Amino acid sequence: MSLIDPGGSLAERGTGALARSDVLTRSAPAALPFTGETPIGWLSPVLLPAGSPEDNHALALALGDYVRAVADALGVPPEGTTHEVTDTVTAYVALSCRAPEHPDRDLMLVWTERRGWELSVETGPAERPIVLARRGGDVVPGPEAVARFVAESVAGGRSERAALPSPVDRVDRADLVERLERSARTR
Repeated sequence: MSLIDPGGSLAERGTGALARSDVLTRSAPAALPFTGETPIGWLSPVLLPAGSPEDNHALALALGDYVRAVADALGVPPEGTTHEVTDTVTAYVALSCRAPEHPDRDLMLVWTERRGWELSVETGPAERPIVLARRGGDVVPGPEAVARFVAESVAGGRSERAALPSPVDRVDRADLVERLERSARTR
């Protein structure tokens, strides 16, 4: 049992999922079917134009640095994170804290390029997501801002659900790389 996969290793269950430290980059938007088996599998896939392999690699590196900086601000080891660049750009951070309203369930942070950060209860593949709070505003806030968001949300502070803007339809991935790199350095 681990922070990232409380039900046991995905590999042990035969899903063929990547190791947690691996990053998958694809330039074609339709390479693998949506299986719902990953911690972020419940996210609605939105097909965005995939960049060149070089662009996707740069994005994966910048996202990895950003997610590690966020995890560091939260006190989460690198093994408690994962990220992926495909036709969508997503990240996952396992949290060791629990919400008072769900004392027997682990929490997670999920990030998408279109919505930013959401604090949710870890759910099984067949369960509907239980979103506790969404961070409105900039989808690439500094790591300390993400840590404050988690602390305030878990402590029963403000919920930013109302502040959540509509998802962004198109994302300039070159701009996203620059913003991720800048936010990762602000730590």
